[in-house]
Amino acid sequence: MKQGFVIRIQHPDNRTEKQFKYFDEKQKSDLIMNVMNGICFSEKVSDKCDGNFISVYDTADDRFHYYIQKLDGIEIDNPNEPLKGRIWVPYINEKKSDWDMLVENNTRISISDHLLWRLEAVKK
Repeated sequence: MKQGFVIRIQHPDNRTEKQFKYFDEKQKSDLIMNVMNGICFSEKVSDKCDGNFISVYDTADDRFHYYIQKLDGIEIDNPNEPLKGRIWVPYINEKKSDWDMLVENNTRISISDHLLWRLEAVKK
């Protein structure tokens, strides 16, 4: 049986969860960005999820900030100004994380990690 990375997406309206898998027979860990890319865009190695990513430039700190724009066909509230609405927030092993920081820091996850996404308002 193939092992793989598993992500769960919590539907914001009814709080049900949908599960997606990304299969890589060689790796027991990978960059979280690679796993999410595989799940969103590659039918060869995953249960494809209708997802997309965006980056928004912030002049205040002179850098791009990264967001998940859409998961399982459900979009964030305000793609032009993501923090003015609900955004997709990852929970790794039940600990709330910041997608922007996970991408910036090239964070790795293991196939044993529990990854859950929730659409939430975030204060920064």
